[in-house]
Amino acid sequence: MPSKLPKIDERFLNRYYDVEDEKTYRHLARGILKLFKIDIDNDLIEKALYTYLREFDDPDVVPVVKLGKDLFVGELWHGPTRAFKDMALQPFGVILSSLAKKRNENYLILAATSGDTGPATLKTFENKENIKDITERNKNKINNNTPPNDLTKSVKIIVDTREKIISRYLYNKANLEFKPLNNGDFILSDRVIVERKTAEDLESSIIDKRLFKQLKDLKKYERPILIVEGNDYFRLSEKIINGTMVSIMLDFNIPVIFTKDIEETANILIKMAEREQLRDKRTISIRTGKKPMSLKERQRFIVESFPDIGALMAENLLMKFATIENIVKASVEELREVEGIGEITAKKIKAILTEKYEK
Repeated sequence: MPSKLPKIDERFLNRYYDVEDEKTYRHLARGILKLFKIDIDNDLIEKALYTYLREFDDPDVVPVVKLGKDLFVGELWHGPTRAFKDMALQPFGVILSSLAKKRNENYLILAATSGDTGPATLKTFENKENIKDITERNKNKINNNTPPNDLTKSVKIIVDTREKIISRYLYNKANLEFKPLNNGDFILSDRVIVERKTAEDLESSIIDKRLFKQLKDLKKYERPILIVEGNDYFRLSEKIINGTMVSIMLDFNIPVIFTKDIEETANILIKMAEREQLRDKRTISIRTGKKPMSLKERQRFIVESFPDIGALMAENLLMKFATIENIVKASVEELREVEGIGEITAKKIKAILTEKYEK
């Protein structure tokens, strides 16, 4: 027991708090433990703090949510048993188990419980080396007071760490594992990956040509799916949006699901995960190997690299001229005959193809 509490001031927060860093809570926890000068190896502390990434369903650990003007709430229920006790107990289980193993000792945990403290305690020591537990439960109360835990969740979803908001709609329906994903936003099985786009994000990804690269990467999975959330389009015309959807479904062979809001998106994700994992008994895994592009995909990829040419115009050029060789030979006037290509774009294409390369 410390003789006095260490000072946690603005200087401390400036050192350990970074609003843009998903590891902020771990940084703060590490800094506070250092202030108390706890006699535990740094490696063991790091291992214990890692439980915040492995066991909590929100990468912020304690996300702070705005409820109104100057009114915020810190959510303390993202641990494995939904009790706020998980905040301290989850790292403690790792530390006690490691110390017991190091000392060649075995510890027995006796828990008498009717509320959420007991389940949180037992969860942290679950399957820990050199530790056993005996539980005495008040059967008349435990069913009413025990918060939902992993036993009530039948499926697992791997979630990209940037998808923090939607996780609040998923946490009580699935076991969530947060990882920085190179492809997609949600992995539902060894073959199903989902990319989620709001209407605003969809427009941005079409304009900066990010969308079709993302879709190509999704093809590493057997069953890639695009979810488009909402329909408030302001920057692109209905014709462009519809043309893009047609290209995604026909050229990329990727189904598109339209949802009205984030809650409906979450429900769709759960339904798909349940079908894959429960009905079809599919496992869940991250694929990293690249799937080779087909000849058709390589042709589009080359043409999309031309100035101001996106996926739709690349498709129009190939449909008009049949081969890349014919596109190269086409005059400015012939290029202008393609829908969507004006004089400026046509001249840029010819310049790229005909100007000499200079160092």
